[in-house]
Amino acid sequence: MSKTLSILFLAAFVLLAGCNQQPSTVVLPEVNDQNCRLEINQQIKNKAARQEFAGQCSRRSIGIAPTVKPKNWLDLTDKN
Repeated sequence: MSKTLSILFLAAFVLLAGCNQQPSTVVLPEVNDQNCRLEINQQIKNKAARQEFAGQCSRRSIGIAPTVKPKNWLDLTDKN
């Protein structure tokens, strides 16, 4: 009986060990030309927040015009 009870207690402890009352919120800098630099990105200590900010910086529009006539790669393959 005590072995079963201790296993249940241990299982409950393991399941609840990762629970956090409030998730940590990190305020990210504004995504712009001035903030999307390596130095600013390295100042963010939280790894998940740093990756999120880097992803937002990589997806921002920086004035690259879309391709007018994009190539269809299936048309370029050898048709045997």
